[in-house]
This record gives sequence, structure tokens and C-alpha cells, in this order.
Amino acid sequence: MYLETLNLYNFRKFSKGDQPGLTVKFNDKLNLLVGENDSGKTAIIDGIRYLLGVVSDEYIKIQNEDFYRNEDGETVTNFQIEGVFADLSEQEAGAFLEWLSIKEDTYELRVYLTVDKITDYLGKETLDFNLKAGPKGAESRLEKVAKEILKTTYLKPLRDASQELKPGLRSRLAQILRYHPALKKEVGEEHQLETVVKDANSKIENFFGEIYQDEKSIVTDLKELLKNFFSKRDSDDKVTPVFEVAQTDLNDILRKLGLTTKEINNGLGSLNVLFIATELLLLNIENNMGPNITLIEEIEAHLHPQAQYRLIKYIELQLKKAKANGQFIITTHSPSLAASISPEYIVQLYEENAYELSKGSTMLEDEDYEFLKRFLDATKSNLFFAKGIIFVEGDSESLLIPVIAELIGLPLHEYGISIVNVNGTSFERYIKLFSRADDGNKFKLPVSVITDLDIKPWIYYEKGWGKDYYYSIETKKEYEEIKKNISKEIGFNEDLLGRRYNTAPQLLTEWGFKGNDFSEADKKEVIKIIAKAIDEDYLTEKITRKKSDLCNKYSIYNAEYRLCIAKEWTLEYCLAKSCLSVMLIESIFECRYKKPTKVEQQEKEDLIAEIQGGVSDEKALEIFKPVHKKNVSKAEVAQVLGYKLLNDSSKNLGREILKDTYLKYIVEAIQHASGVDIDD
Repeated sequence: MYLETLNLYNFRKFSKGDQPGLTVKFNDKLNLLVGENDSGKTAIIDGIRYLLGVVSDEYIKIQNEDFYRNEDGETVTNFQIEGVFADLSEQEAGAFLEWLSIKEDTYELRVYLTVDKITDYLGKETLDFNLKAGPKGAESRLEKVAKEILKTTYLKPLRDASQELKPGLRSRLAQILRYHPALKKEVGEEHQLETVVKDANSKIENFFGEIYQDEKSIVTDLKELLKNFFSKRDSDDKVTPVFEVAQTDLNDILRKLGLTTKEINNGLGSLNVLFIATELLLLNIENNMGPNITLIEEIEAHLHPQAQYRLIKYIELQLKKAKANGQFIITTHSPSLAASISPEYIVQLYEENAYELSKGSTMLEDEDYEFLKRFLDATKSNLFFAKGIIFVEGDSESLLIPVIAELIGLPLHEYGISIVNVNGTSFERYIKLFSRADDGNKFKLPVSVITDLDIKPWIYYEKGWGKDYYYSIETKKEYEEIKKNISKEIGFNEDLLGRRYNTAPQLLTEWGFKGNDFSEADKKEVIKIIAKAIDEDYLTEKITRKKSDLCNKYSIYNAEYRLCIAKEWTLEYCLAKSCLSVMLIESIFECRYKKPTKVEQQEKEDLIAEIQGGVSDEKALEIFKPVHKKNVSKAEVAQVLGYKLLNDSSKNLGREILKDTYLKYIVEAIQHASGVDIDD
């Protein structure tokens, strides 16, 4: 069995009247709770602890802060916590028989805690706890044995692992070992460990009873002293001391055990791993009844990133085993940890909502999960802790957008915005990640996608920088001309008439023509028919069509996204035509010529002078040429340009950027991710 759903009513910051203030759906094995500070991760962990209790039997103290307080400072007088368990085995169903309900031919267990503030006749405020289980309207008191089965293991965020592993009456180590197969014994049978301790006790007793001088021993010395404190009527046994390591009861023996490693002076990290390893000891023990929930707050505590990675991967792999028995609910602030597992195990907290990213909850396909699992790293997984996200194609955008955001008064760090560089244009998977399979539970995290137009301007072809053809079958007559050159029968497709392609093979493939349908001579004739000269009208149509295609592509997703497309060609080309053109020229020349000659210096000054009246398409292409021809690194140019922008003495640069039509798409992306109206 496992905890499937947790509902919090009027608990901490979560309140929606009669409806749950927060609903969390859990995976049956592994759950990694992520989100910014104060998003509710600890509230979820504490809610489960309050509802189910912990195996260490530590006292849980309800605080006044546990009761929801509204904006007027008024505090509610009660809160409720509801947990629903699913996938009960026959044995577990038997243990909870009187509280079970049936849902879709499976057993379901609902556990419900209410905590009320009440005032007694003396005017003293106390808390009334009421823990019940059963279907709504038919709850009854949950018995002690059932409570014991549901108890959780809880690892505190600032845990003292060395203390947890020491001997004691409530030793967690003893509780774990008690359920291990190696420590089980039949009724009336003596365990091997009990025999060992008996033997040790006997040898110790003999040692302390040995005479050290004049018929005296430590036992006889103590006995003589004790006689002074007891009545003469007391038996001799009462005044006869016995030294022993532990009582020979197995439970008492286990409580006397401590645990460490052979390494001397272990640090907090090593002891923390040892403690967690001890908790995992029962993970693969079969027939261990109950959900066996382990709650770990800030699992990364005292662990460096590689240790975090090894730990979470081990838990993930172990839980995939068929006989693995346990459910882990873990909180983290570590991007490294979030990046190390599949997104399907992540529950993201955002604006008082919990969004599980498991399969079936998002619009991701199985192969998308596999891609993201491989592709996410510590720099990209910070998206799980953000208030807003900007996805970009490459390093140039990653370096420049934070600078532009600073200049227009929307610093990314102040608005909790993360930039994620996808190193290409594969944004769709990320849009799917934040799109819900259930439209009613929309993920409101603002996501901006910044992408290049990637269509070369007319000046590019005018200057002879590229081939000036596209490929199309415009009329049925052209189709008939092509048919004369092949022997194979190909059907006519009127819907494809007039469609324009970048290459001849693209057109021929979509129409159904294959290379072996033509002789070499015939291929040349066909190319003459389908090759059309690129003109400005074609490029205008192509731009309109591409923007429309991109919008249509993402329109099926319900993420809170905004698609921001460069006005022309690429980011660098837009920069060349923008108010930042002079600084871009200087940055390109600095990157290209570390020690410029007088000729090179004059070339830069001439180019800057020529654009003072405005940047024409021809001059923009000239500025962009070293970047396009890869004479300089885009990232290096962006780095230098960013430095210049941040150190610019002009006070109007931010305003100029806001008014610039070529930088508008970047400004809109920042605005959407920040949730701030740029006019305000």
C-alpha cells in the first residue's frame, strides 16, 4: 500500500474554504518535492507526520502557526489533514477491514485528522485531536494496532546522525533491526545474540567477582556498602550486585547497540549517509506490511553533489525492484539532485499548488521523459525552483538576456526567473512538461520561449550569400510535366499545389516521388520545373507561414507560455539593427582583433559612422557577417557586449531598449516570465 493523496484543509498557508487548500498526488515509490523557499514542502512533510505519527514516537507539538491565518490576521480554529491510501495487499486490507472502502474494484483507505482549538471552563485554550478512518460520513476511531502499521520514518532537515545512531531507549537502530529477518526468532527460542550476551554477562560477572586482595572483590565491596542502605530483613539477593553488559532480552540488547564505521573521526556527511543507509536496510525485505513511508527533509544535508547523486540513484534503482517495499517522500533545494532523476518522480510546488510531473499528469510522452532525464543537468534543473522561466536556444541569449533584464528594470534574480539554454530549438518537450493532462489543473508558472526566426532576409540573396531558389509544384500542368519523366504511377495531390520547400528532395518525398523513379537526365528536367527564384514576396510569405506554424505547433499545450520570435533572422542580426548596433560592432571587433591594426581600427570607425543615420539591411548584414561566417564566437561576442551594456554610462539605454522594435521580443519574454506589466 502507499499514500496516494494528501489533502490539507486550513493548514499553514493552505486554505480554500471547504475545499482542500492543497492536494498532493504521490507516486507509489519515489517522490522528490521541489520548489522555492516557503512553497509548502515542509508543510506536506509535517502534515503526513501529524496524520500518521512517526516510528520513533517523538512528541509532535502543534503550533499556533499550523492554523491558517488570513490576510486580516484572523486565525482559524481548526485544521484537517486527509490521507488516502491505495494498492492495499490482501493482508493489509485485512488489517484495515473495518475502515476500508472500494474504489474501482480496489481497496482504498482514508485516514482523517482534525485538530480543534477549544476553550475549557477555566478559559484555557487547548487542542482536541480526532483521528479517524473510513469513507466520508462513516468514519470511526482508528485503533492502536492500525496506527502502528501506518507510522512513518522521519529524517529531520538538520539531523544529528551521530546521535541517531547511538544506543538509547528509543533507538531508531533498534527499531530497524527488530524487523530484519536475521533478528527474528520463534517463541520460546533463544536468539544467537541473546546467547552471546549471556556468555558475555557471565564472564563480566566473574571478572567483578574475582578477589583482588584479602578475600575482597568489587562485588563484595559493593555488597558491604548496600547492606547499610537496606533492611536486615531484605534477602541476600537484594543486596548482591550483578554486573552485566545488557539484559538478555533481544529488544534490550538492540537498544544497547550503537553504529559507526571503522573510519575514525567520521564527518557529518559520512555519518549522515550511514544513517540513511540504515533506514534503507528494510527496503527489500518481503512481507513487510504497511506503506513504510520514509520522510526525508533536505536529503542533501551535509552531502556534496556526487554523494547526493549516488544516494538518490540508489534509492531510485532499489525502488524499481519488484519486491521493494516502501515509499519515499523527499524534499530538496538541490538542482543537482533534481537533475539526477527522471522528472516523473518530481512534485513541483508553485503558488500554493502541487504539480506532480508523473506520467499521465503532464503531456509528455514516454520518450520525452527519457530525453529530459538525460538532458537535464544542474544548470537546467533550476527550472524546478523558479517563479518564471525563459527558454533560449543558445549561449548568446543566456549571456545577454539577464543584462537586458537588468537595464529595463526587471532583474531576473529579483523576480526568481531561471534561464534554461536548450542548445537548439527543441522547446516542445519543456512546454509539454508544464502542460497538464487535466486542463482543470493548469500549471500557472509563466514560461517564455525565445527563438530565432531563422529565415534569411532578402539582402542575403541580393548580395549573393546563398542560393536563390525554392522548390514548388505550382499548377497541375507542372505536375503533368513531371509525370512525363517517370514510369511509376503517382497520384495527384491538389492540397500540395503551391507548397514551397527549401530543397528539391523535400518536395519530391512529400509528393511520393523517389530518386529511382527518374533517370539522371530526367532529374535535371524535373529540377528546372520545380525550382523557383526566391523573391521578397516569397520571403514575406515564408516568414508569415513560419510564425503561424510555430504558433499552431504549441497551441495544443496548456502551459502558461509565451512564444517570442525574433523579428528578423537571428538574435545577432536583430542586435545589428537595434539601438545596440554600435556596441555590437565594438564587441565583434574586440573579439576578432585582439591587437587591431590601424586599417582594422579605421574599418570599425567607418562602419560606426555609416550607421549613424540608421542601420540599413545592407549594413546590418555587414555587421553580422563575422558572426555568420564564424570568424568570431557568438558566446564571446555576447559576453563582451554584456559587459559593455552593464558599464554603459548612459541613463537612457533601458528606455531605448524598451522602445526598440528589434528587441521587443526579448522584452516581452522577460515581462511574461516576471509577471510584471512593462508599462507599470
